[in-house]
Formats: sequence, C-alpha cells, structure tokens
Amino acid sequence: MKLIFVYNSTLSLSSLLKDLATEVIPNKEPECKLCDITFNLAFKKKVWKSYLKKLPYPCIFLLKDQFQKKYTPPKNEFPSAWILKNNTLELLISSTEMNDLNDVYDL
Repeated sequence: MKLIFVYNSTLSLSSLLKDLATEVIPNKEPECKLCDITFNLAFKKKVWKSYLKKLPYPCIFLLKDQFQKKYTPPKNEFPSAWILKNNTLELLISSTEMNDLNDVYDL
C-alpha cells in the first residue's frame, strides 16, 4: 500500500512561476493548496517532513501531469491524496477537502 499526494501543478515553467508567486505576493490565492500548506518557497515544512517519516506507508508525490501519465485515476481531482493498494486507486482526500484545509496540521 502507498499514499500518493498529487499537486495541482505541472512540470512547466508557467506553473512553477505561479506557485512561486503565491509565496511572495501577499494575498495571492494559491493554485495548489497542497503546495501552499506543505512548502515554504521550495522547501518542505519541517512539521510536514516529520509527520511523513512517522507514516506506516511509503508516500509518493506527483504533479498532476505525472500522476495522469502513470495512473488511470477514476477522477481527475487536484490537489488530492490517493491510496494505491493492489494496483487500485482510491481517493483519500478530494480536491474539495484539500482546498478547505487551512494548514499542514489540518492535513
């Protein structure tokens, strides 16, 4: 079993610049709530890294385009978290739920 976290971002310069802009421009709404609550600029928040080390399952972190190429999700919801068990994906945290989170502690 694995946990898969999927960012609402792609491996493109424009997407990466948008993500960076939300960090440096006050009151700019983030494109990806998962990025926003787990990262400070380009670094994972310490509390998030610590939490991940305690999880009993390996975690995979993918951008939405990487996720769509590697897996066939029943829904395209981003950002989101999934469980991969026996080659079957199950949605764990929907994009709606993810976008309602206030901080890493909510996650």
